[in-house]
Amino acid sequence: MLNYNVKNWYWFVAGDETRIYSSVSSSYISPQESNLFAWIAKGGRITHINSANELVDILSANILSQLSALDTQIPRGLEDTWTASNFDITQLPQVQQDRISLKHSLRTQITTLRN
Repeated sequence: MLNYNVKNWYWFVAGDETRIYSSVSSSYISPQESNLFAWIAKGGRITHINSANELVDILSANILSQLSALDTQIPRGLEDTWTASNFDITQLPQVQQDRISLKHSLRTQITTLRN
């Protein structure tokens, strides 16, 4: 059996076994998906979860944890200042640009999950 990894896991949501939520693709997939077969072959087992809201809570907690870690490197207030002043982030080192891009992506994921 695989160790639980919220970034690479699959769920049946609210008893619906006709589709599966994949944290890898951040979407629902068909039970016939080849990546799912490979994951099961490695010992993965699809988790049953009571509701979409419960799944959102699990996924959001993981994303918020990642955002919190990134906020120690680039505080949110600093990003807001850059945005308000139209600062050109391409002037920053690539590692900082990558962190900002990841933070934006994580925030988008949370917004998508909550809608």
